[in-house]
Amino acid sequence: MKMTVRELQEFAYLPLVLLAEVACYSIGTSVAALSAKHRSKRLPRGHADSLSKLRAEAWWLIRHVERKGEPVSYPEIAALFGTRHTTVLEGVKRYERERAGTGESK
Repeated sequence: MKMTVRELQEFAYLPLVLLAEVACYSIGTSVAALSAKHRSKRLPRGHADSLSKLRAEAWWLIRHVERKGEPVSYPEIAALFGTRHTTVLEGVKRYERERAGTGESK
């Protein structure tokens, strides 16, 4: 059950760790499965790309939830997934470009 940003916004009151889990659950995965620790393991050909797309989608969803009137920051998201904030920034931008190409909306 994919959630929209509007639906995920209803969970903005949760601690950030739980909000991230809800976002990941809505796209069929978990924070642990997308974390940096998991990426270090060898994956069959093609799986790394699909995980990258899921990771970018999760980051995008989390980034667009407003908490206390502000979007979740890139460093906060990066800390949840064990990566750098610049990696999150690039992933979110890439996902936005992909969405623009397919005509999806919030």
